[in-house]
Amino acid sequence: PAAAAAAAAAAVAGSAAAPAIAAAATSAAATASPAPGVEDLPWIVPACDALSRVLPRWSENGALYQAALPEAELGACAALQGRLAEVLNRRPSFSILLERGKLLFVRAAVQCHCTLMAVVFNDLAGVGTLVEDTMGRLTRCAEWQQELSVQQQAELCHEAWRLCTMLEFLHANGHSEGSFNGTVEKVAPLLAALSQGGPPALRVALMPCLGFLISGHGQLLYSTPCLIDAFRCGLASESKALRARTAETLARLFAAEEAG
Repeated sequence: PAAAAAAAAAAVAGSAAAPAIAAAATSAAATASPAPGVEDLPWIVPACDALSRVLPRWSENGALYQAALPEAELGACAALQGRLAEVLNRRPSFSILLERGKLLFVRAAVQCHCTLMAVVFNDLAGVGTLVEDTMGRLTRCAEWQQELSVQQQAELCHEAWRLCTMLEFLHANGHSEGSFNGTVEKVAPLLAALSQGGPPALRVALMPCLGFLISGHGQLLYSTPCLIDAFRCGLASESKALRARTAETLARLFAAEEAG
């Protein structure tokens, strides 16, 4: 835990020691037991965030392939990738809809997992396969939109956060063309509809996903007008939680626009 926390601090500060510290965090996280509730450990999210930022900087062209890594470090990366996949594939509980920390964990873990696949193992096709598989599960969950059990709501929310984070990752790394754009065009109206007509807790949990999609694909606001309707309904909702989450999502989009 201490090594992971140090990795997060080094990444944010841009320290020259960041790669070495991140390697220690990778090894520690890879050998730790992924006990139930691992997303509740406070160091998990900053550790994943740190590795996602540090790994792409380990080579001059922004990509570090497996041939350049010592065997021990490559093994640690592979172990961590496997552990992240294992945790992400667990069946989520309904509490994921209510506890924002668990949603942030999903996002950080997905970003780190994708970074390991694309940057360390040069397996962008594998990320694409994950996108297709996750889209399939999300679509199946959404088929029962009007009759979702609490468990189905949790699974739908989990898959939505995974998918939107992966799509944002692909766009940020210059791989948003072709079939990935097709996925974005399909998932946007689906999530917009759920954000307006789904169960109350699900609406709040899904709102940030609309922001993840739009941040890399601004044209969606023109091609998918229901996204604007979702934001309008969110801001006018009687639910204080939904109003707040909608405002946060829009603020994040405006901040990203100014920074870009």
